[in-house]
Amino acid sequence: MQLRLDIRAPKWRVFPAPLTAFNLAEVWGWRSDSSNPVRHVSKFAEKKRKRFLSPKELAALGEVLRIVERDGCLTLPAKEGVRDEARRIQVIPSAVAAIRLLVLTGARKSEILGLRWEWIDFEAGRANRPDSKTGEKAIILPPPARAILNAIPREDGNPERHEYELYVAVEDIDHSRTKTRSPQTNGIVERFHKTVLDEFYRVAFRKKIYREVDELQVDLDAWIRTYNEEREHQGRWCFGKTPMQTFLDAAPIAKEKMIAA
Repeated sequence: MQLRLDIRAPKWRVFPAPLTAFNLAEVWGWRSDSSNPVRHVSKFAEKKRKRFLSPKELAALGEVLRIVERDGCLTLPAKEGVRDEARRIQVIPSAVAAIRLLVLTGARKSEILGLRWEWIDFEAGRANRPDSKTGEKAIILPPPARAILNAIPREDGNPERHEYELYVAVEDIDHSRTKTRSPQTNGIVERFHKTVLDEFYRVAFRKKIYREVDELQVDLDAWIRTYNEEREHQGRWCFGKTPMQTFLDAAPIAKEKMIAA
């Protein structure tokens, strides 16, 4: 068996996959102990990369945040086939505050979204996180950052303080909820996840060692296209058609219902 590593890629992307694969092969008895061929491969130090927003980018970001604070929502550019109400994204004030804090402190996104009031020392001008990615960490809070924190409501039960709500808002994720006491929707999603696991991931990982997530994404996208456009389904709605054909056939009916409403 030959193993070719692209040493130009960062070491944390290259080595974990083959190291883990061969170690597991030893644990499962497929290879003899201490036979991992990657164990003594020399690793090149990864060069640290820095990316700072330019003054022009900071000005553009500030202008968007001011518009969101004024209107309470973000309006996306017009696009054919997209209704005006679908272009408006509601943004909670704490999401805007989180973005400003990221710019002012240089902290990680998870460190800002997971901040707790009891960790913040306003007098000392810092937030003492006990559980950062690198362990205990003090995040310096300049006066503008402290002013932003002081403006955030602190009432008990305030939904804007919930870490999940902030993450969804910052990542621009549309959170769809299922009906209570109705597991059908969850069942459909879980069944699709099992199909992806059985028909793609378990097959792909047996055939190929992925050096980067982007490589895996390319193969997953190709499988999804096959799943949607070529693979015939026998489910509740498809009746032997592909999901794409089912969607196209139902589009005129959906438009009629939208116009009637």
